Amino acid sequence: MLNSKPNNLLSYAMLIGLLIVFFIVKLEYIALPYFWDEAWVYGHAVNYFIESGIRLFPNEASVEYTRGHPMFFTYICSLWGRLTSNSPYQIHFFVQWLSIFYLGFVFFKSRQWVHSFFAFGLILMYIANEAFFVQSHLVLPEVTLAFGLTVALIAFIQKNNFLFVLSYIAALYTKESAIVLLPVLAIYTLFIERPLSLQKWLERFKYVLLSLGIGFIHYLVQKIQFGWFLYPFHVEIMEFSMFTYNEQFRAFVTDHFLSNAQWILTVLGWVFWLLIAIKRNTLTIKGIRLYHVYLLSSVLMVCGFNWGNGFVFATMSFFIVLAVIMKTSKFKYKAMQPFLFAACVFMACYFAFNALNFYSSRYNMPIQFWSTVLLLFGVFEILFNNTKWAFGLVLIIFLSILILRNNERGFNDVDTYYKYAVRTHQDIANYCRDNIDPKSKINVEFLEKVVLGQPSAGYISKEEKFSNLGYLDEPDGEYIILSNIGTGIEAAKEKIDTASLNLIHTIRHRRGKAEIYKQK
Repeated sequence: MLNSKPNNLLSYAMLIGLLIVFFIVKLEYIALPYFWDEAWVYGHAVNYFIESGIRLFPNEASVEYTRGHPMFFTYICSLWGRLTSNSPYQIHFFVQWLSIFYLGFVFFKSRQWVHSFFAFGLILMYIANEAFFVQSHLVLPEVTLAFGLTVALIAFIQKNNFLFVLSYIAALYTKESAIVLLPVLAIYTLFIERPLSLQKWLERFKYVLLSLGIGFIHYLVQKIQFGWFLYPFHVEIMEFSMFTYNEQFRAFVTDHFLSNAQWILTVLGWVFWLLIAIKRNTLTIKGIRLYHVYLLSSVLMVCGFNWGNGFVFATMSFFIVLAVIMKTSKFKYKAMQPFLFAACVFMACYFAFNALNFYSSRYNMPIQFWSTVLLLFGVFEILFNNTKWAFGLVLIIFLSILILRNNERGFNDVDTYYKYAVRTHQDIANYCRDNIDPKSKINVEFLEKVVLGQPSAGYISKEEKFSNLGYLDEPDGEYIILSNIGTGIEAAKEKIDTASLNLIHTIRHRRGKAEIYKQK
C-alpha cells in the first residue's frame, strides 16, 4: 500500500526498474542511423572530430561542422566515439545514458523536496512526453542543455556554488540559449532573497559572472578567428518583427502544453492550481482573492490566442499571477516554494527567448522539468493526505498520454514515427547500393542527398558513397528519388518532368514513402 513516506528500498527499486524498461524500449531507436539535424549537423560534426581530433573550440576547418554553436556536447560525444567507435549506435547509446543520468538527478532532487512517489511521477511524465522520449537518444544538444540548466538553477537556489559553476558553464558551452538563465536568476534573487545593497548583489552573483566570463571565451575565439560572435547564417534567418515574434511565441507555448496529449497534464494541473489558489492562498486586495485574478488571466490567455500581441501579454500575465501564487501560498510541502517560483520565472523567460529564434519543438526541452514539476505538484499538494490517490491519478495521466499521443504522427525529431522515415531512407540507400552505379547522376532532395552522400549519417559505408548527386531542379539526372519526408512527393513532382520518367521502385514504411524513377 502506498503512503506519504515510502521507504528508500521501494523507491529506488521502482526507479531502477522503470529506467531499465525505458532503456530496453529505446534500444530499437538507439540502433537507427542519424536523422535530419543529427545527420547533417551534430552527428556529422561528432564524426568529423572523432576522425580529425577532438576540440572544445572552433578553428577554420571545424566551424562549418559546428555552425558557430558552443562545442561541449559534440566534444563529449566525440570523446565517447573515440573510446568506442563513430557509429550512430555508439553515439546514441552515450546520449541515452546522459538522459538516464538526467532522470536520475530529477528523481533524486524531487524526492528531497516532496517524496518518492512525486519523484516517480515526474519520471513517468518525462517518459510519457514524446518529445523527451525521442530526444533522449538523439545526437542533438537540447536534453544536455536541459540537464545543465536544471542543475544550475537548483544549485543557485541551494547556494551550491561549485555545482552551479560546473553545470552553468556546461550549459553555456552546450548552446547559446543558456544565457536565458541570467534574467531568471536576477528575478529570483530580487523577489525571493531581496539583497539590499550592491555589495550583496555582487556577492550573490560573483559565480554567475565567473561562469558567464568563461562561457564568453567561445564567442571571443570566434570573433578573433572569423570576425563574428554568432554564426552569420543563423543571424540572417532570424526575423525580428512583432508579427513573427507573436507567431513563434504562440507556437512554442501551445506546442509545449497541448501537443502529443500533453493537454491532459496541462488541464489537470491548471485545475489543481486553481484549488491551491483557493485553499492555500489568502492574499486579498480590496476584496479580490488571488484565485479571481488566476481565473481572469486564464480567460485572457485563452481569448488572446488569436489577438496578435494579446497572447504574449496574456501569457506573461498568467505566469506573473502564477509566480505570485507560488510566493504567497502556504504549502504543505514547504521546501518546494522557492523552486516553484523559479519554475514560473524560468518558463516565462525561456518562452520569451525562444520566440526570438526560428521554431523547432525540441527547443522547449529545457522547460520540461519546471513545467512538469509545477503541474504535477498541484496534484500532490491538494491530495496531501491521500498520496495513494495522487499517485493513482498520476498513473492514469501517464497511461492516457501514452494512448492519446498516438493520434499525432509526423516525421520530426520529437515524434516516435520518425523511425519510419529513417527506415524509408535506409531502404532508399539499400536499393541504390544494390541496383544503381555509384557514379550515376541521381537527383534528390536535401535529406536524401545526406543519406546517399554522407557515410557518417550511417546509411552507407564510405565505399558505397554516391558521388554524383544533384537536386531535383538540376538537369541530366539519370535517376530521380522522391520521398514524403521532406517537401513531399506531390510537391516535389512540380519540379520535374514526370512524363520523361519511369517509376522503377516504391518504398513504404507506414506513412513513410519513397519513389525511385529512371529516365526513359
